[in-house]
Amino acid sequence: MGTRISNSIKKGFYSRAAYEHPLFFSFSKYTSSAMDRVGRMKLYNDTPFVTALPHINGNTGSVIGTMFEYNLLQVINEDFSEFRAQRKRSECDIVCQYDRILDFEIKTTSATNAIYGNKVMSQSKDGGFLLAVNYDKHSLEVKKVRFGWIERDGWIRQNGNGQQSRLNKDSLNVRLQYC
Repeated sequence: MGTRISNSIKKGFYSRAAYEHPLFFSFSKYTSSAMDRVGRMKLYNDTPFVTALPHINGNTGSVIGTMFEYNLLQVINEDFSEFRAQRKRSECDIVCQYDRILDFEIKTTSATNAIYGNKVMSQSKDGGFLLAVNYDKHSLEVKKVRFGWIERDGWIRQNGNGQQSRLNKDSLNVRLQYC
């Protein structure tokens, strides 16, 4: 599996590499299930998280992203026990225990189309797989699920001292494949 994906990447066949990932054709189902679990998570007084969202101050996007990542791994592990959570800062968000080329980062956003990262993404040594999920910030409904191989230069760093980065147009519109 990994050799085939590596060969596709070396030849510049990034779409093929995404399709060859063993989770590609299940990501749509997995992400919807994971985000549904996030929305149903119970808070104080058994209030579902999605009901409490309008009353939460601060960066709810980070909270949603963290809970989504946790729930996504649980959903994936129902079918594939070979994947685990990141243990070291140098690892991707989701790690494949038998073939590291299958590791992937996760980025979630309530933005309509864009995908944001941090400046570290634009400084990483090599490329890697990225699962990009756009969702509605009020209902937590998944709107877009895209997956693909993104090289380090696929990220545009924010000017100055800012920490933000975003995907360039080629990465966003060509490298990421709709699941």
